[in-house]
Amino acid sequence: MVAVRVRQKGASEAFISTLRKFDRQALHATMLRLYHPISGIEMEWHAPIPQDMVELIEVMRADFEEHKDEVDWL
Repeated sequence: MVAVRVRQKGASEAFISTLRKFDRQALHATMLRLYHPISGIEMEWHAPIPQDMVELIEVMRADFEEHKDEVDWL
C-alpha cells in the first residue's frame, strides 16, 4: 500500500524539528543473524532501538495520527 500526502500544511513543527536534529540515517536492526563465513557457526546479535530513533518514530506516529484523515491512500 502506498500513501500520498495531499495536505496543504505539510509536516508538523514537532516533526520538522525532530528531523532537523536527526543527523544520521534512520536505519537500525534490532537483531542481526548470520553464519560465520569460515566456521559456519550461526552468530546472532541484538541491539535496542536507539533513543533518538524511538523519539523520531513517536513524532512520526503523532504526526500521522494528527493528519491521517488528510492522506489519500492509493
